[in-house]
Amino acid sequence: MKRTKLGLLALIASATLIFTGCGDTGTDVSVSSAVADQTLILRDRPQSVDISSAFKSASGATITLAASSADTTKLTVELNSTTLIMTPLTVDANVTVTLVGSTSKGSAADTIVVALPSSDMNSTTSRTTLAHAGLAEYHTGTGYGKTLFDSAKNKCQNCHNDLYDTWKNSMHAKSWTEGIFQTKYKEYLRIQLSNIGRTSTSTYTMTTITGAAITDGNMSSSTTRTAGGSGKVCVKCHAPGAFYAGDFNITVTKVGTSADYSSKSASELQTYISGLESGGTTTTGVIKVAAVAKDTNVYTVSYHVGHEANREGINCATCHSIESIRLMGVDGATDKAGTQIGVRDGGKYTLKNAITYGPIGAERYAAGTEFSYDSNASNPHMNSFFSLVGPEMYTDLNGTPHDATGFAAVSSKMAKGDGRFTYRSVDINGTNGKTYYTGGPFYGPYGITGTNNSNSGDDSNRSALSLGKDVFAAKDNHFSKHAKALCLSCHQRSAGAQDTASNIKADGTVGDDNTTENQMELCSTWNAMSDDVDNNYLDTGSSPKCTKCHMPRLSDKTVLHQWNKPNKLFPRSELLTGYFDPEDGDNYGEGHNPVKGKWMNDHGFIGGNRLSGTNFLNKIKSGFDADVNASISGNTLTVSTSLLNKTAHMFPGAHPMRRVLTRVIVTDSTGAMVEYNSTATGSSSFENIVNTVVPSIDGDKINTSGTGKGSVGVDYDNTRKIQISGLATDLNNTTVTGQKFANTTVSIYAADVISKIQNIASGENNASVTNAVITTDSNASTFTRIYGRETGKSFNGVFVVRPGFDSSTVPAGKDNRLLPNEKESYTINYDVTNKTGVTVTYKVYYMLTGANGTFPTGTDGWYNGDTTTQRIEEVFSKTVNP
Repeated sequence: MKRTKLGLLALIASATLIFTGCGDTGTDVSVSSAVADQTLILRDRPQSVDISSAFKSASGATITLAASSADTTKLTVELNSTTLIMTPLTVDANVTVTLVGSTSKGSAADTIVVALPSSDMNSTTSRTTLAHAGLAEYHTGTGYGKTLFDSAKNKCQNCHNDLYDTWKNSMHAKSWTEGIFQTKYKEYLRIQLSNIGRTSTSTYTMTTITGAAITDGNMSSSTTRTAGGSGKVCVKCHAPGAFYAGDFNITVTKVGTSADYSSKSASELQTYISGLESGGTTTTGVIKVAAVAKDTNVYTVSYHVGHEANREGINCATCHSIESIRLMGVDGATDKAGTQIGVRDGGKYTLKNAITYGPIGAERYAAGTEFSYDSNASNPHMNSFFSLVGPEMYTDLNGTPHDATGFAAVSSKMAKGDGRFTYRSVDINGTNGKTYYTGGPFYGPYGITGTNNSNSGDDSNRSALSLGKDVFAAKDNHFSKHAKALCLSCHQRSAGAQDTASNIKADGTVGDDNTTENQMELCSTWNAMSDDVDNNYLDTGSSPKCTKCHMPRLSDKTVLHQWNKPNKLFPRSELLTGYFDPEDGDNYGEGHNPVKGKWMNDHGFIGGNRLSGTNFLNKIKSGFDADVNASISGNTLTVSTSLLNKTAHMFPGAHPMRRVLTRVIVTDSTGAMVEYNSTATGSSSFENIVNTVVPSIDGDKINTSGTGKGSVGVDYDNTRKIQISGLATDLNNTTVTGQKFANTTVSIYAADVISKIQNIASGENNASVTNAVITTDSNASTFTRIYGRETGKSFNGVFVVRPGFDSSTVPAGKDNRLLPNEKESYTINYDVTNKTGVTVTYKVYYMLTGANGTFPTGTDGWYNGDTTTQRIEEVFSKTVNP
């Protein structure tokens, strides 16, 4: 791929972009600070820069643009969306633009945009200009404001431009700062505050779905400590570096009593609560939320991640410093040297702390319990282990165990808590008078890229980072065959609430036996990928590793280059492992040496969310096939639709917010909708599928050589028995009806003190919510089927969809997502007597936040909402004329 580089450097003294303005006074206007974060090294996609904040002048002013590049590209200049010039810009060529249309000097309305819209361009954020890597490192330490890991922005991108450019817009990069997460996190914290003073024997927290209280001697009441501790749970996955270093400050404070709000009206109460809350972003200061609690007092909880590197969420060091994924047993496979790399922890895990049903619920497993690995995610040991998240924590972070022997003695070291994985053991924290710096990732997917210290004053022993028996070396490292285990360490999650689903019927009633429940699985990816057939280690035909589709290989990329020198590779003499040797002296071949093969894995991790990349819709569309056919016989129109899951997991995916809605509408020549008959049937079938891999950035090319193919096959294994709470049975020419969201109003206690809307009734926080339960639709003018997983809980005997951590069950038949390889087909009949010009249209909608049950439709029956706020995307449409 052609690499066009036009340097527009605005922050440094040798800037190559120069703006000269001649207004009423003739004064030159410098804009050297206008685009401080916009160094444009352009490849593959367009980029524009708004410079209006620094350059505002009257009509007749001029802009001079200077370029320094070995290639030619086109440059566009616009003023207030009007194109002024579009011209080739070559080496050291200047282009002068005279502004038109501006009526007043310094007008805030002026918008001047410089754009390079070539298809051969790929924008990046600015690279740092530090002289060497050591200047981008931090002193290591634990506690608020400290970090143990590097910053992707300040360090990693300087040698890994292309990798960084895919990661920076990913949901991993936004895992802590992203707005939807932060909104939900604040709601979650208000819930924890509102529960202070609540005991687990109440009908809110720990009950069966019928409302009968569970009695257990280990139950307790929620306290301020409970609320603060619960608030740390999300941080373990969304900002793991902060959790590992102890760089997360969360404080619960009592700020009022019932006397402060008991006499207030509803609107006055909202004003009062709003006045207690503060903070706007997660990067600039402390955020504070407030709620009225069960004990009638008013509390605030404030939180903040102190160090900038830890606020990057799931950054480079998060994954590349992980060494062992716990309780992820394998089949005894060996690495390149013939050493077994299978069950590194012996297939055993000893709990440091007890596991309970929820923060204050009954104890399920006592501290010291030993769990055993099982490929079945419904196994009680595995299910409870999945309630753990984040890294294991040790008194001595330098003493992380690496093998079965070390893990067997782990209870004496694991003084801070249980977890799902271990980080590489290195010198940290500046103890014993020594000075240590960050310097990670400690090792990458193909081995480390150097053992020397970047800072002369760094006392760390980096020789310990050389490849050895404790690192998954060669082609079978954990980023290769262990990729499933790595991803699932966060993406397979139990909510921690008791799951009574195995005993709940489709109508919401409960049976007699409540002794076998596991904790409810919040994310159920592993079941679909490995339950009873494959395991969470092997990359097989019916269960491919996650990275095949979510981290595909991209062509013509530079995975590693010298510091701030994108065109200069490291020689082998720079202590590189063979995988980064440009000459490939160890003969790994281009398929296993990304530098030699000029490829990299896409770090955009594109999936079922809009913000993970520019190619979001294409990724969603690659996950399914849909079709519709129609024929008329006599006065009967027969419509057949199909929806095929082309992913290796459930469709829609594991996140309980996701839903998919399909709709068929038949119209006649007048445009009137034709109603379907009561006779509609559905059937399930299974087949081998091929998924077309989609990169995170539109225009990037999939590497098709070696193992980096542009498609992934998922074979159907008819011996697989997937067990997921509430999973609906396959359709077998079953009579079906149209579906809709119930949209009934339900009053619930405590759990929905969201968006600062709090009401007090009988001393209890309460709110009315719109129930998003899927139910039968009596409207026959549209035939609608909705796919999703109804996580939720019972409030006063009414099951309410609750796609979050306080959910406790999925009733039987209420998870109707498509299994891997599954195709659901529907046959719908219509009476078209005296109808002419019949038209059949079938559409599929992907609903990112579909669990809210909102699907606004127009008079024509189709979605008429705003995709920005509703987050509903039309992903398939086909019209046929029978």
